[in-house]
Amino acid sequence: MNMQQNPFKIGVTTEIGRLRKLLVHSPDSGLGKVVPSKAQDWLFEDIVHLDTIRKDEYDYYTKLLMYFLDPEKIKGKLAEIDSEAANRGFYKPNHPNFHNSENVIELQNLLADILADEYISKKLTAAVCAIEGCTYKLQLKLSATDPKELAEIFISGTMADDTMVFARCPI
Repeated sequence: MNMQQNPFKIGVTTEIGRLRKLLVHSPDSGLGKVVPSKAQDWLFEDIVHLDTIRKDEYDYYTKLLMYFLDPEKIKGKLAEIDSEAANRGFYKPNHPNFHNSENVIELQNLLADILADEYISKKLTAAVCAIEGCTYKLQLKLSATDPKELAEIFISGTMADDTMVFARCPI
C-alpha cells in the first residue's frame, strides 16, 4: 500500500504475506442486548457472558496482536497492563490508558475519527436513521452528538442513558 499516492487505497496482494494492520472491536455492553429476532441471523446460539469474553478472550487476543503488530506498546509492560489498578484500561476504547495502536485499530475509534468530519457525520447519521426508521427528532439529536459518543451509539445501538434506539451492529 503506497500511502503517499492515495491514502485511501486498499490492496491485498497475498493471502500469506505479513499482517501489518488489523481492525478489532472491544466487546461492549451492546453484545448483551442482542435482539432475539436478530440472534439467529447473527449466529448467536446462546446468551453472551460479557466479562468472560472481555477478560478471557478479547484481552488475551489483543495482547497477542499487540505483541506482533505493535510490540513497543506492550513488551515489558504486561504486569502494569494487567494489574488490578489498571482496571483493563489498556483494552477499553474510551479509557485514557487505551493502547491507541496504529496497527491494531479499534473500529469504534476509527469510526469516531471519520465522524469528526461534520459533513460525513450528518450524511451517515441521516442514512442510519433512514435505515433504522428513527424519528427526525432522534436524527437531529444524533447529529448534534460528539463523534466519539456517536460512534459508540452507532455500534452499540444505545444512547448514553442506556436507551436502545436500534439493534446493535453485529461486529
